Amino acid sequence: MKALRILFAILLSVLLFVSQAALFCLFVADRLISPAALTSAVEGAGLMDSIVSDLMTSMDLAADAADAGPLNAYAGRLAADVVASLVRGDALPHVDETELAGLLSDLLVPAIGDTAETVGALMATELASQLNDMLASRLSLAVTLGITTRSLAILETLFSPVTRILLAVAILLFGLLLVLVLGKRRRKGRIGLIWWSVTAALSGIAVLLCGVGMNSALLSARDRIAKCLNASPREIYFTSGGSEADNQAILSAARLGERKGKKHIISTAFEHHAVLHTLKKLEKEGFTVELLPVGPIGTVTAQQVKRAIREDTCLVSVMYANNEIGSILPISEIGAVCREAGVLFHTDAVQAVGHLPIDVKAQNIDLLSLSAHKFHGPKGIGALYIRSGLKLPPYIHGGGQERGIRAGTEPTPQIAAFGVAAEIASAKMAEATKTMAELRTHAIDRLTAEVEGVTVIGGGAPHILSISLPGYRSEVLMNFLEAREIYTSKSSACKKGGRSHVLEAIGLPSNVIDGALRISFSRYTTREDIDALCDALRDAKQSLFPSLH
Repeated sequence: MKALRILFAILLSVLLFVSQAALFCLFVADRLISPAALTSAVEGAGLMDSIVSDLMTSMDLAADAADAGPLNAYAGRLAADVVASLVRGDALPHVDETELAGLLSDLLVPAIGDTAETVGALMATELASQLNDMLASRLSLAVTLGITTRSLAILETLFSPVTRILLAVAILLFGLLLVLVLGKRRRKGRIGLIWWSVTAALSGIAVLLCGVGMNSALLSARDRIAKCLNASPREIYFTSGGSEADNQAILSAARLGERKGKKHIISTAFEHHAVLHTLKKLEKEGFTVELLPVGPIGTVTAQQVKRAIREDTCLVSVMYANNEIGSILPISEIGAVCREAGVLFHTDAVQAVGHLPIDVKAQNIDLLSLSAHKFHGPKGIGALYIRSGLKLPPYIHGGGQERGIRAGTEPTPQIAAFGVAAEIASAKMAEATKTMAELRTHAIDRLTAEVEGVTVIGGGAPHILSISLPGYRSEVLMNFLEAREIYTSKSSACKKGGRSHVLEAIGLPSNVIDGALRISFSRYTTREDIDALCDALRDAKQSLFPSLH
């Protein structure tokens, strides 16, 4: 009997140790993945700005003695790769010796002529080593962050809120059982075990507090995203991306309308497929969907929406900015019409958040979709803004996450990065928008002057430019540009194959649609990038299809 009691006590001790070890892991992981740590890591990528000056110093050249544009572009790409590695928890990017050699050779040509290529290659070997060492030393936080993000993802899966509560109770019970098993006859042992059980109880409380602490990253991200929209943090619900947010908004609003006998939905003919295909699904279920024509400039008016609203209209869904041609729609005016009519208003703002100022309150928006990767956040995470007071039915049933609206364990590392990206995009929006608008204008000026027959399509958003070279195939032009490491698309990057329904919706002729290219800008785009694009398109027309001149 005594041996059995000792064996039982040993088992309880092991369980208690494992429980407290799990507590420690949760506590440490929570502190390391704090939004402050992630912010520091992302902002640490700003140290890449020193790459150009380091290179110039190493080459004993003044910054104004050579064209540093390509180096600036290279530094920007390297910085973007660093940020991406931090978010994903991957290893730091490696400086490409071959690419660096090409950049150095171009810089040295004015000074040493034909030998620049050889000298540049020799210098690149040493400088690549130096820069890689600089990356490792200056951004060592990435190693910790990479381990932490992966570890936390596992911990978040293993330790749900329910599991944490059970763990807390288990720690307390293990300690008390040890008191009962071993603490009956020996006074000192009983005192020690009572102290141990009190520690276990406090540990149990700490586990619960740790669970709250792990949610601090979620709360901080909600707050940062909400500030970009002038919303409340409790109005932000995380999703897997913009497509899911669109689906959730439309389907949930439709179910709510259906309960009230309202099954009429208004949208436009050039929405994202995440909206249009969801509406087709609802049509099969007996809903009436009215798609408003958008006209040649790619927009609808508030008066069109007002005329289309009926007594049984339950939802109006109009995108904020078109993802292919960049036209910006009159969201404030449409929101006012919907609010006056008592109809829910949803806008797909995936292409607008982080690039255009948004105020969900002033613009009378009830539902708004957004996605992190459109403003340098990670892919696979988005959000849906749901106006406070709007009671939508659950979209995904399960463990009650996202206040019961969208079940599923939240990916804390992605959400934390989402919040940081939103904050940075909001802070830099004014400057970035001005720069992108200037670059867009520069591109249009050069292309219209140097590439005969080019057609500019739509417009409005500073980060999207849609053009066409009628008579030329988009795929051929894209392949030509890709060979020069310039990447474009013929329609939305989210769409796989087929003709652009957006360009068809605005009534463009077939030859214009078939020759269309969609060009995207970001705050990292440089004038040199735009000039390279314009030069390449000019060369494409001259070399690919000379018979069409």
